[in-house]
Amino acid sequence: MEEVSSLSGVGGWELDLRGGALWWSDETRRIHEVDSDFTPTLQNALDFYTPEGRAIVQRAIDEAKLTRRPYDIEAELITAKGRTIWVRSRGRAEFEGDQVVRLLGSFQDVTEARRRHDAEAFRARVAEAAAIVQSAFLNDSGSKRAFVIALDALNRLTESAFGFIGEALFDETGAPFLQTHAITDIAWDEHTRSLYDRCQAEGLTFRNLDTLFGASLKTRAPVIANDPPSDDRRGGLPPGHPPLTAFMGVPVMAGDEMVGMIGVANRAGGYDEALIDGLNPLLRTSADLIAYRRQFQAREAAERALDRTRARLAEMAERLSLAVEASNLGVWELNPDTLESWSDRRVAELFGIPFTDGHDSFGPAVLKFHPEDRDAVVA
Repeated sequence: MEEVSSLSGVGGWELDLRGGALWWSDETRRIHEVDSDFTPTLQNALDFYTPEGRAIVQRAIDEAKLTRRPYDIEAELITAKGRTIWVRSRGRAEFEGDQVVRLLGSFQDVTEARRRHDAEAFRARVAEAAAIVQSAFLNDSGSKRAFVIALDALNRLTESAFGFIGEALFDETGAPFLQTHAITDIAWDEHTRSLYDRCQAEGLTFRNLDTLFGASLKTRAPVIANDPPSDDRRGGLPPGHPPLTAFMGVPVMAGDEMVGMIGVANRAGGYDEALIDGLNPLLRTSADLIAYRRQFQAREAAERALDRTRARLAEMAERLSLAVEASNLGVWELNPDTLESWSDRRVAELFGIPFTDGHDSFGPAVLKFHPEDRDAVVA
């Protein structure tokens, strides 16, 4: 049985409620990472669990004794070697008459299965958030609302206290700097509150690269700092700024081009590379937002330039019209290929011909020239 238990990865346990003795199979001991001479008791067995896990197990035991129904639970446990794992415990009570005399069941390490399940659930949540952000941008492409929604999702998914999403720009020397499009409100006084209000509309510009986020911009690579005060890449914090206990900065890439960056901070337990991998759909969406925003701004700039050109042309036409009117000159135009012509009212007055809309007026005008000059005019 012990060999089968080891091969299957499922251990067994039994608790004698009359004498209090607790028995563990070899596989159950292996899962707990205890020595062969370890003597388990109900109390030290419960002590292996995290506070939340302990409450789950104790409740399952109490209900099994009370209701006579078996239980099947999963809980978080810290092994004797300090590893945090997830275990599945199945148990049932045995009775003699109305008295419960024994609890017994199986025990299994389900950490990898739990991680796969959690990773799939996380990916689904990220994909859902990315779709919501994309929809927000399509409905209101000219505003920063989609960036704000993306940042809210980013903080929620990473369980972070605050963060930012910014666009990577470059100065005339080629040095990168960051222009924020969304940043968490962590204002702690009137000055920072005023600064935050202004950045909502204009964004904040960060050019100091001797910081954790600056390290990410300079290297175009993720930066994870789970102990910022002792990290050589850190920069100073303004007086009053909330303490920085953990930080993760990730470049936002569009192909080989760095177009932006996301930064999050103060996640309990810190950050890791696996979290970055899970965020990829939201990172790609952030890259799309920045690209769409650039296109939108370029189109707006082109439209403004076109409006200015039209205004200048209209002003020039008005000035020309006034100049022609003041000089008592007539204006005419002839297409030499089609002989279609146009002239203004003053030409009609000078030649003494009727003025309609000015089109095809060259022929009647030519007839008004002296016969000796007419051939030269036509030529």
